[in-house]
Amino acid sequence: MKKVIKLILIFIVIIFLLMFYNEYFSNDKNADAIKFNNEVSKEFIDKDNNNLIKNLEYKINLDELKKYNLNAEISELSYENDVEIIKMQVVNASFLEKEKSSLLIFSDEAIYNSLNHNTNFIGNVKIEYENNTIIANNMNLDFEKKNIKIYNNIKFNGMSIELEADNINIDLVTKKMNIFMNDSKKNIEIVRTD
Repeated sequence: MKKVIKLILIFIVIIFLLMFYNEYFSNDKNADAIKFNNEVSKEFIDKDNNNLIKNLEYKINLDELKKYNLNAEISELSYENDVEIIKMQVVNASFLEKEKSSLLIFSDEAIYNSLNHNTNFIGNVKIEYENNTIIANNMNLDFEKKNIKIYNNIKFNGMSIELEADNINIDLVTKKMNIFMNDSKKNIEIVRTD
């Protein structure tokens, strides 16, 4: 009888140890956060089982000096080739570099790739950097190529100029900006405001 009681007690202790290990030492819960080095907060909307999320927020540490934050009022999750693609509505984002001004982005919609963090902003795109504002229909933020492409109906308002163009490309490493028209025969329209 004593042996049976001892076996039952040992079995109970083993079960408690396994539960304790799973609760406090298992790495499975944080694998995605560690893999992508980001934080995500989201509130699910249960509407016909359709992967909609309300108030989605990504906080991504690209490296020690650069951070990328992305927020959307409504988001829809889908998967393409085992990569999570998020279609967002009413979007705002910020690209922050240590000791430099932040780049703020607002748009009606965006498509975010959770694997490489590339984001395509669509509709009423507004970009703010220092005292400059750029309004356009589209903007692609490409972290793999390290560039920003702004295109379609661009209006740039700076400290002393306003301009209209078809395309602006910005190199994220060198910070060089290339402004050009789709038709090389057309000129960029520049107005001095000082």
